[in-house]
Amino acid sequence: MPAARLALALCFAACAAARPLGGAPVLSDERLVLQTTHGDIELAFYTDVAPVTAAHILELGRLGAYNTNHFFRVDRGFVAQARSAWGAPVSRT
Repeated sequence: MPAARLALALCFAACAAARPLGGAPVLSDERLVLQTTHGDIELAFYTDVAPVTAAHILELGRLGAYNTNHFFRVDRGFVAQARSAWGAPVSRT
C-alpha cells in the first residue's frame, strides 16, 4: 500500500476511534479568524476528533504565527493552502 494511502487510512481510523460509533463529531465553540485582503477566514475545530491538532493551531494563532502568512493556493469551497506558520518548512524527523 503506498504511503499516502496508508496515512489516509490511519487518519480515518483515528477519526473513527475518537468518537462513539455512529456519533457525529462536535464542533467546538473556539474559533480562529484569519483576516486577509480578500476577506476573513473563520476556522472552527472538532476538538473531540483532533484535540492535539486543534490546540496546536489555536496556540499558534494566539502567538501570532499566522499574522504575516501567505496563501499560495486557494480553491474556493475546497482548500486554502499556506506556507508554514513560522515562514519556513518544518521538518519533524
